[in-house]
Amino acid sequence: KIARAIARKEGVSGLYSGLRVSVLREASLNVIRLGLFDPMMSIIHPGYQDMGSVKDTGLPPLYKRAVCAGMCGGFGSFLANPVELVKSRLQSDAGAAGHGVKHNYKGGFDAIRRILEVEGFPALWKGAGVFAVRNAIGSATNLSTFTALKAYGLRFCKDAWYL
Repeated sequence: KIARAIARKEGVSGLYSGLRVSVLREASLNVIRLGLFDPMMSIIHPGYQDMGSVKDTGLPPLYKRAVCAGMCGGFGSFLANPVELVKSRLQSDAGAAGHGVKHNYKGGFDAIRRILEVEGFPALWKGAGVFAVRNAIGSATNLSTFTALKAYGLRFCKDAWYL
């Protein structure tokens, strides 16, 4: 029902409005979060290099995986917060009239430019604490579970190129 209403009002392209900033947000957050996991885990768990090394070193304990993943998620969120802020404000602008603050941005670059001009550089990190805590918890859960499942897969599917 909602998709039809958007398509009627804005055309099919309206269904994809905001996709660019959402993809940029996910990419910026996850490149940092996932890219830091193995290097940080190698510091926390001696002998660990990557998931391929768990055959020799053993899977790091759950608490180490959770702490490492939480730190990576929190740090990634902090660095990606400007994109998260822009995404949230653009979504707020797209909402129904009378809900939330309207910024009337023309797009992502306009949002960043106006935030810097009106609110200053530190404003790009508004909400960073909440975003970092939320993603630290999510990353700790997600990556510690993923690494356990991947280690299990590597143990039983020794020649699996997809693991």
